[in-house]
Amino acid sequence: MIQLNTDNFNMSTDDHMLPNDADIFDSLNQRLSLIFSNYIKNGQESKDFVLEYLKPEQLIDLISPEPPLQGKGEQGIIADIQNILKYSPNTWNPGFMHKLYSSTSAIGVVGELVATIINGNSHVYVASPVASVIEVLLSKKLGALFGYNESICGGLTCPGGSASNNMALLVARNTYFPYAAEHGFALSYSEKIKFNFKQPVAFTSNQCHYSIEKSMMMLGLGKKNLEYVNCNINGAMDTIDLENRIKNAILQGKRPFFVNATAGTTVLGQFDPILKLSQICQKYDIWLHVDASLGGSLIFSKSETTLNLLNGTAKSNSITFNSHKLLGVPLQCSYLLFRDGLDNVRAQVSSNANYLFHDDQDDINNSLAFSPNDQQTLSNNNFNSSNKKSLLLNQYSAESWDIGNATIGCGRKPDSIKMWLSWRYFGTNGFASRVDNSLNSSSSFATLIKSSPNFILFREPISNLVCFYHIPISQRNDPDLNPILNLTSSHDNSFLNFPDVLATYTKSITALLNKQGKLLVDFASINLFDHDGSLVRIPEFFRIPFNSPFFNIDHLQFIIDQIEIASATIYP
Repeated sequence: MIQLNTDNFNMSTDDHMLPNDADIFDSLNQRLSLIFSNYIKNGQESKDFVLEYLKPEQLIDLISPEPPLQGKGEQGIIADIQNILKYSPNTWNPGFMHKLYSSTSAIGVVGELVATIINGNSHVYVASPVASVIEVLLSKKLGALFGYNESICGGLTCPGGSASNNMALLVARNTYFPYAAEHGFALSYSEKIKFNFKQPVAFTSNQCHYSIEKSMMMLGLGKKNLEYVNCNINGAMDTIDLENRIKNAILQGKRPFFVNATAGTTVLGQFDPILKLSQICQKYDIWLHVDASLGGSLIFSKSETTLNLLNGTAKSNSITFNSHKLLGVPLQCSYLLFRDGLDNVRAQVSSNANYLFHDDQDDINNSLAFSPNDQQTLSNNNFNSSNKKSLLLNQYSAESWDIGNATIGCGRKPDSIKMWLSWRYFGTNGFASRVDNSLNSSSSFATLIKSSPNFILFREPISNLVCFYHIPISQRNDPDLNPILNLTSSHDNSFLNFPDVLATYTKSITALLNKQGKLLVDFASINLFDHDGSLVRIPEFFRIPFNSPFFNIDHLQFIIDQIEIASATIYP
């Protein structure tokens, strides 16, 4: 028998080096529970500022970024956590309207905690069995909402909408250019002949998310091979311009292979005509991807008018869907859904990592070694080994429970748990209420804007984004404003001649509001095509997303009041 030398296992060690994590967690939980619940309550009731703003140099002094030689222990960590909460935006506050998400929910926090406690890695089934099953089945359920065949479709979670878009473009590239994964596009003359090389070209609207351009860079496709399709005056893709560009690319000997449709643009919340785009893509054999990072949550709405915005998603090849936006699932939780399942995805992106991904047949054979209890259960249900093997082979046969080999990464947080628990807790009707409440808030706020004499609604909201201008009372006599003063009492989508001075008002008021911290808002500019086809830059306007489920009429009026107070302070 080999005798181990135990001397090295008896070294003197500080107590905190050998923690009883259950006791430590219980102690921290008791102390932090009240802190967290008060933080949430004060945010939802707007008792605290959205943000107590500090400059970076002030935060550097506060957080003491130099790691300590000796641990600070529980008391020191409590103080650190309190500082993090105090000087971070409180997204539970309805006044947090700076970005395209808001707070999560209580069950969202619990879901995040569960995912962290199990600390599972969703790359192979045995490392994270429950999360793997949830991810596979939930992707199918989500796909079915968008019109995919639940028995065929599949999907997976990615670390954000940009990563989902990148993955979709990668799969499309390798599908249409099967040599690309091995050879890339730096081909010799003989290789170009061998592979019948044609220059790849992708298409997206000029209102798309910047991740499409970044993905072209990352995948070796090049920004010059991404064509920006014109949009109409409301910011939706012009299908006639798209088809003309596709035809022109073909005449030039190029290979159109990818069209990105945006379902909820980041500035106006506009939706491209997905059904018409799908018909064009089918005609020319092009992969259609729908970036529904922002607008995908509208699939839960009970309004037929709203659901029609997503008409045609069933015809797309892939869809990006971010539940961490309008549904309030904790950041981040992004799904990439594939109409035809994950088999082709694996074929395009998997590599020979046999230390991690084993042959499915091995797993099936190993699973046939039943315990006596298992054998009795199968017997009681008229199962036998043959039946079970058939079940394992046929149940979701297009999928493998090892999801990681359908991704470009390795380590994967089980984000699907957060979405699953939220859906289980709220139900489909609960998600629908959250979505429709947000849409109602944006519509009500737009009505309020139109009834306020010093505000101009830039566009009637399509989704949960409201874009508008404010004119300080003291500046109304500025002659540059004469052409737009009548827009305060009426609305005209065709009007694009907004003076640049509006951008000055918008940016200065936004800066003051964010520094004061009662509201956290943002602004944006946009380029739109006029009726004569000329591109017009629209100066910066307020862009407010209504993501929080806690809005009421008082909150809407509060936004108006705070803007007017800040305006009077800057422009007395």
